[in-house]
Amino acid sequence: MQTKNKYIVILGLLFTVTSFAQNSKVLELASCKQLALDNNKRITKTKKQLEASSEGIRAAKLEAYPMLDASLSGAYLGDPLGGAMNGMIPEKMANAMVSASVPLYAGGKIRDGVKASKSQQNIAQQSVIMTEREVLFETEKAYYDVVKLQEKEKLANEYIKLLGALEKDVNNSYEVGLIYKNDLLKVQVELTNAKLGLKKVQDGKFMSLLALKQLIGMESDEQIEIKESLSFVDQTAAISQEQREESIMDRPEIQILEEIAGLEHLQAKILKSDYYPTVALSMIGISGFGQGINFTNGKDNLTSYVGMVSVEIPIFDWGKRGAKAKQQKLKALAAQEELDQTKELLDLEIRNAEILVNQASQDVKSSELALTQSVENRRIVQDRFEAGTIVSKDLLEANALWQEAFSNVIDAKIVYLVNTANLSRVLGSYR
Repeated sequence: MQTKNKYIVILGLLFTVTSFAQNSKVLELASCKQLALDNNKRITKTKKQLEASSEGIRAAKLEAYPMLDASLSGAYLGDPLGGAMNGMIPEKMANAMVSASVPLYAGGKIRDGVKASKSQQNIAQQSVIMTEREVLFETEKAYYDVVKLQEKEKLANEYIKLLGALEKDVNNSYEVGLIYKNDLLKVQVELTNAKLGLKKVQDGKFMSLLALKQLIGMESDEQIEIKESLSFVDQTAAISQEQREESIMDRPEIQILEEIAGLEHLQAKILKSDYYPTVALSMIGISGFGQGINFTNGKDNLTSYVGMVSVEIPIFDWGKRGAKAKQQKLKALAAQEELDQTKELLDLEIRNAEILVNQASQDVKSSELALTQSVENRRIVQDRFEAGTIVSKDLLEANALWQEAFSNVIDAKIVYLVNTANLSRVLGSYR
């Protein structure tokens, strides 16, 4: 009777969480995601790039500020230069110079440079958002991969127990001469294969845990346990056209491409400013010290200054500026085409994700129905085996079908959970 009702216990316990080691860190999906946001190296990298873009804006704004430079030099002149020209050239002298320059007009290059730096910052900001979503989705997939293998490990252990019990029954029948040794060997072969399958599952679980720990920034030798029970809540996806369009415009990929298209147009404007004159103001202060260095009055110091205004006017360059401007205009048009194409591709991505969720939902229902049938089939076969109307081979096949059906349920639920997460990601509501 204990063997007959074993499947009831299995259905009640197989998807429950087992006890965890005291030294292991127990993680749920939410905690894994938070660890990924805090520790993932790809996210950290994009945040550093965002910080760098902020400094780029500051540097672009400072282009409009005056530039101040200073220099100091000293010299000793030997014969015949030192003291030449009746002492007008001193033997020892020191010079100090301070210069300041400020751009007065540059055809709007400085203003447009600040705009370009701000666009770069926006791109960096959207890159952070995009990377976070990608890493979070990868973390969830890795998490559910561990969950799947944990469930399959429990299933494999339960299957081994079933085969072990069957082996004892068959061995008893063999020892009393009721069956041939070949029947016992079939069960033993299946038991050996089941133990090998368990080892493969455990190895896969080990590698999946390593992949998860890498994503969430944990050391490979840290002990963690995943707390999760597989559940299925049927939520048929139905995405409206308005919802698709809104999610597409909010996607960081679109935000980045819009900024890039704007940058290409801005670069074309900056190239156009090369046709305008550039005006700059400079002021230089000079001090010199040396014996009789001031040739106007023979004193040992000379102080003066120079003020300059420079105007640079482009006249003729054999069409180089025009060619660059035309090239940049074509780049801007190409960026706009890429933006439009990406919108179309993202629309297809959302539609495909919606279909995959609905398909996965049906697969879960179908696999659960198949599991129910395999459980009932196994119960009937178990009764007949105990009554002696069938041989162990039939029970062996029934157990294998039950194990396969249970494994299919695990796979179907994991696929559904991953596809649901992917739909949230492509809709921009993923967190």
